[in-house]
Amino acid sequence: MDGKLGSGLAFAGCAVAAFIVGVKLAPQVRKWKNKDKYQIDEAGDHVAVRFDVLSISDLVTLVSDPGTGAISTFSGTTRDNFEGKEVVRLEYECYESMALKELKNLCSSIRAKWDVKKIAIEHRLGLCPVEESSVIIAVSAVHRGESLEAVKYAINTLKATVPIWKKEVYNNNESVKAVWKENKEFSKAKFKIKQDSS
Repeated sequence: MDGKLGSGLAFAGCAVAAFIVGVKLAPQVRKWKNKDKYQIDEAGDHVAVRFDVLSISDLVTLVSDPGTGAISTFSGTTRDNFEGKEVVRLEYECYESMALKELKNLCSSIRAKWDVKKIAIEHRLGLCPVEESSVIIAVSAVHRGESLEAVKYAINTLKATVPIWKKEVYNNNESVKAVWKENKEFSKAKFKIKQDSS
């Protein structure tokens, strides 16, 4: 059809059918509300730790590139339970300069393993209510396999190496009101580093 719509095309969810003949489609225009909030470096990487609500759509827009055929994402959200306890929120803290350094190292490690175009990784700090994202990762690549593998590697490595701590806050009816937790992967990584250095 050479970019033209045929007559009688009905748009889903609308009661009206459009009858357009010989009209070329306009290119997709992305809404970019928070452009000043995001910076991508010369390598194509964006990392941040922030107290704001995280936006997966903003990170997808940030890693979009006309030369890529895939954008893979991961969004880790706060669930409402842990081992039978009702969780009402998570609270995150970090050593910011070290966390950002480790996130940049993670981007470099991804680039050494896969041919990706752009990487965006953000982690929330402060309060994170149930169902909101605490971490979002977006990776663009020419092919889906590379971006999918890179995203899986990114979340697993982030949990093992980035110094971000969480407090799980429970419902007032629980006997324990809150617990500071360290990722299980992080403990293993520290143990391995201690063994290697001795």
